[in-house]
Amino acid sequence: MTAEELLARETFLALFEITDPLEREERRVQLELDARNLRVTAQFNTLYKAHKAKFLELTRQGGGNLTCFSGAPLTGLKCGDWTACDLGVWRYDQRGNAMEPQRVLACPHPILPAERLVNADDGGEKLRIAYFKDRRWQSLVAERSLTADKNKIVRLADRGVEVTTETSRGLVRYLADVVALNTDTIPCYPSIARFGWMRDGSFVPYHEVRYDGDDDFRALFAAVTERGDYALWREYVGLLRQGNRYVRILLAASFASVLLEPLGILPFVVHLWGGTGAGKTVGLMVAMSVWGDPELGRLVRTLNMTGNAMARTAAFLYNIPFAGDELQVLKQRWNNDYDAIIMHLCEGIDRGRARACGGVEDTRTWRCAFLLTGEEPIAKASSGGGARNRCLQIEVEGDDRVVENGRAASNFVRHNYGGAGRRFVEALKDRDLSGRYQELYDRIMDAVDTEGKQAMAAAVILLADEIACEAIWQDDPMEPQEVLRYLASAQEVDAAARAYDWTVNWLARNEGHFTAQAGGAFEVWGRLEQELAVINRDVLRDALRDEGFDYAAVMSKWAQRGQVVKNSQGRSVHSNKVSGIKAAYVRLRLQGDAPEGSACPF
Repeated sequence: MTAEELLARETFLALFEITDPLEREERRVQLELDARNLRVTAQFNTLYKAHKAKFLELTRQGGGNLTCFSGAPLTGLKCGDWTACDLGVWRYDQRGNAMEPQRVLACPHPILPAERLVNADDGGEKLRIAYFKDRRWQSLVAERSLTADKNKIVRLADRGVEVTTETSRGLVRYLADVVALNTDTIPCYPSIARFGWMRDGSFVPYHEVRYDGDDDFRALFAAVTERGDYALWREYVGLLRQGNRYVRILLAASFASVLLEPLGILPFVVHLWGGTGAGKTVGLMVAMSVWGDPELGRLVRTLNMTGNAMARTAAFLYNIPFAGDELQVLKQRWNNDYDAIIMHLCEGIDRGRARACGGVEDTRTWRCAFLLTGEEPIAKASSGGGARNRCLQIEVEGDDRVVENGRAASNFVRHNYGGAGRRFVEALKDRDLSGRYQELYDRIMDAVDTEGKQAMAAAVILLADEIACEAIWQDDPMEPQEVLRYLASAQEVDAAARAYDWTVNWLARNEGHFTAQAGGAFEVWGRLEQELAVINRDVLRDALRDEGFDYAAVMSKWAQRGQVVKNSQGRSVHSNKVSGIKAAYVRLRLQGDAPEGSACPF
């Protein structure tokens, strides 16, 4: 080239028409060397700056540059005045009267918004951001509020994105520009942050939907999948459930979990308990192999977790059953009293939490069955009626084993799982679930003396077993008595009735404190009459409290049932003299009509 050809307008136009940024820079350096040889370096630099400014202006007016990343999920996205190539993302900003524009770096490696995700539950939008690092393309999901804030977007550094407080402003601007300029190009998908039923009647994960939830649950989301040979699974598990009420009830409860939402039923607990070595964990794995990988730490999880962790996991599973192994690990955390955790889980709603920035967090909910195992009952004799009512406790009796060859069964379901869940959900289409459920519920309430919540759980388990028999095994459903035998009677559920029975036994054990000869080694707690026990109010209140009963609630029920004698003012506490000292006493009837619902059908 001559000097005139080098400095001609056509040379600079040809230079800026090169779309590959790397090739363009290589050509520019070669032109600079040519200018140095021709002794026109100053003139070349002046014209280059002028042509570049004009090129940038024309680029903005024409819709901007295009992304040019090798192997990217999307190519050719409009990116405004940003240069987006394999060397990174940057642009030039003309500041003041400076001849040389300032280079603004957004990211030193390729990065772009690859998908827009709109949550099917709350309509919130997130971005799936793809970035190239460690010689491969990776991706992450981030909320739009995070990618729009120069302070928050620095958190992406934890996921490997090279962003600092100095480059964060540029990265926010770049991502916003690309999304705004490519609304019709960047694909938009419905997304979900949980399993279960969606508003349109589809069921996740058996529906084309993206996952946009916490990374903490990404492995659990991937665990609900199909692997191995479904026909072999159906045959093998079908043999396990023949004549085995433990496996059959666990499987039916696992299937029943997805029926709670369409039937409008609250969650319930099926607790399998017994001595060690009975195969309880293997039975739980068989039940969870319906939906996916039953490996410990995947769909079967330890109960060594906080209440908040349980609630978060239940909200994520939503309609998929929650399987928890080894209840006894919670003893110390819950002081050997599981009522609080039973009520929390079975209410199906998490407690409200305030945000640090003001307002409250969205309240998490769930509608699933809880399949638990342990070496002791989950509901104690002193448990409240609400907690006891929500549990079906199944004891592994005597020398029974849940699964005879536990090692073989666990190895089998580790390699064959997940096929039955999809088929069961598909079998629910166009089925009158509510009508059949109501029939079963009414039959249970007519047949046994139990409470409504117990009958609800039993009815939905029996219904799930019927559907599974028809859709999967083509055999006969189990006899209702196999489930009904584990229902708590009205007397067992009624805390006041249990407190009355306990108090009568307590009086019999401590008769010496109620005789005229009491004294010396014995404290005087009252006296026994022909049909009454006159009991010091404070002693009775402390005894009931130590056993786990609420004194005020129990006394209210006893008064309604006529089991305590009221004074002339209609109160349950009398002022009586015992051993010559006047104090507050409760006059409890020892004979008379039995409490309502005291008959036990089993």
